Amino acid sequence: MSFSLEKSLSGNSGPIYSAALWENTLFTASGDRYVAGWDIVSGEQSKLVVKCDTAPYSLSFANNHLWIGLASGDIHVIDIVHNKEIKYFKQHSTGVFSICFLKNKNLILTTDASGLLSVWDNQTLTLEATFPLNCGKIRKISLNANESLLILPAQNGEIRVLETNTFNEIIQLKGHSMGSNAAKFSHDEKSILSVGKDGHLNVWDWQNEILLNSIPIHLSSVYDILVNQHQIITASRDKSIKIWNSKDLSFAQKIVKPGEGHTHSVNGLVEFTEGFASYSDDKTCKVWKSTQH
Repeated sequence: MSFSLEKSLSGNSGPIYSAALWENTLFTASGDRYVAGWDIVSGEQSKLVVKCDTAPYSLSFANNHLWIGLASGDIHVIDIVHNKEIKYFKQHSTGVFSICFLKNKNLILTTDASGLLSVWDNQTLTLEATFPLNCGKIRKISLNANESLLILPAQNGEIRVLETNTFNEIIQLKGHSMGSNAAKFSHDEKSILSVGKDGHLNVWDWQNEILLNSIPIHLSSVYDILVNQHQIITASRDKSIKIWNSKDLSFAQKIVKPGEGHTHSVNGLVEFTEGFASYSDDKTCKVWKSTQH
């Protein structure tokens, strides 16, 4: 299976730092200080547009709430049904780089450049707890399928696994010497796959804290990874997206310019049913659709 370009969404006047999908609308957080959305089928722009005081670094949808984390450390919460702001927090003292929704518990998790993890009640919009992890910037939070486990890849190279009842740490992996940017569970959850500034993909037997494999996959920092039953997809500062076979880690496809790829750093990926979207410093989001061979 490979991927072809379905649509290029352009309208931001700054680099795109984050994106999140709500129904069929892909919302982007851009260096131009705007959060805006586009329908991934028609390409039409959403009526909901949010102007922020500083650059928005992270986005997450939680039921009918859009949470926006800013470079300043502030957080906006938007009611997307009524198109209005309902809460504004000044909690983090450094940029909020990741926001994650625990649907089963109706909790929001936010992390910043210092390694602080904050836990919020999405219903009452109140702060429940904070955990100073002191591990540097946490760029991408991820969960396992039943949301019982949380992975926090950190700037100091650590990959921490926490349980989500009390947020106690159960495993700490140390493998990316230059910092870890993103990590995901494998489809069967027996492994963790992590990527970092060293350009490597690491595969872990996480329960036994064993590094099974470390593969140089990009020429520069790898910013994001998607993992499913069939593919592993990686995005890098080297302007490329690569697709790998999940079963044996064999190389399947490279998306880069010249061609349909991005012209600048690829900052992240968003998965949906028939493909994925990528967003970049080149001010575009690209929608990729799978092609069965």
